[in-house]
Amino acid sequence: MHPNPRTLRQRIMDSWPATVALDRLVRRRDVWVASSPAERDALFRLRHTVYAEEQGDTGGHVEDGRFIAPGDHDPECILIGWGPRDAPVATARVQTWAPGGVPADYARDHELHRFEGFERLRVSHVGYLMLHRDLRSSLRGLGFVLGAMELAARVNRPNILFAHAAPGLLARYQRLGFRTYGAPIFSSTRGPEVPLCITADPTWLRSSASLWSPVLLQLLAEGVLTPSPSAHRTPFEVADHPADPNRLREAWQRPHRLSGLSLQASAAILRHARRFEVRPGVGLHIERFVEKDLYLLVDGTVRREVGPRIIDHKGPGSLLGLDAWMRPGSRHRHTVRTVTGATIVALSGRRLRQLCAGQSAIAREVGALLPRPARSGSPPLSPEVSLV
Repeated sequence: MHPNPRTLRQRIMDSWPATVALDRLVRRRDVWVASSPAERDALFRLRHTVYAEEQGDTGGHVEDGRFIAPGDHDPECILIGWGPRDAPVATARVQTWAPGGVPADYARDHELHRFEGFERLRVSHVGYLMLHRDLRSSLRGLGFVLGAMELAARVNRPNILFAHAAPGLLARYQRLGFRTYGAPIFSSTRGPEVPLCITADPTWLRSSASLWSPVLLQLLAEGVLTPSPSAHRTPFEVADHPADPNRLREAWQRPHRLSGLSLQASAAILRHARRFEVRPGVGLHIERFVEKDLYLLVDGTVRREVGPRIIDHKGPGSLLGLDAWMRPGSRHRHTVRTVTGATIVALSGRRLRQLCAGQSAIAREVGALLPRPARSGSPPLSPEVSLV
């Protein structure tokens, strides 16, 4: 059922030489689908340690040390695990809908109408993708993602696979081959989410540096997946690409909290930044959620809330999430929500902290523009939920 390890190794080497060892680190037979209540319960407990305990996420049903998300028990949902079945170290959830069966709210949030004839397609969504903290940002973590996605593709045979990511984690998902297609950011219980997807477009897969491309091309060759219609290329071609350097520079040149940075420091920060147009009513930060990203408000208005009470409003030039970022691992004291349509530049809090730690000149520049420097002896960096 799985490709020959030697063939897989060569395919990965052709796609991205640094990942040649992935198939040695995670064997596909070690990735499994939960088939019993005990196995599902073990995955719910693993989720609880990350989402409830580490991240402060209240978007699921938390009970007796388990984190159960809406839809976990739906018949179209499978839970994938890795490691011992009674003590897994990684998990993902994949939902698949038959043609015409996509829920209306999902189709609206992800703007599936951008894909011609999506009503005739099998649509899958991967979510709740996470690893034990010891495996994050590792080759073994990447290996699990490839194995889990291959297993999901073989089980469900989707025509198109969707996901969504926090703006600051977008670059990591793009390494796996996920692409933006013009759908706007929407709100979730975790904050803003960017809709992404992968289509089985052989031309693009062969030209991309996606880690998953060799696996998808093999599944296409085996007939497990069918090539995407050429009409599905249009949403990618007309999308407003978040990493467009010209539009990032244009946004950065407007007055804001960090306008005093040198060209060198600005270029280093923008290398990992993403620019988004956001609709009214989108929650950028969630009260009591562990800090992660900073947002530079280029235009528009946001408000800060504590519970049902509105604290104040912020306008263009504001750097949102700064207080929490300066205390690594702390939780946001406010919910920040867009009042009008807005343009934001998303900065990964973790990447910005790493940049400042590695380049003292940039750290001094950033520190001089902030109300106070981050205290020495701060808690260690909070681990990312993302795997890649």
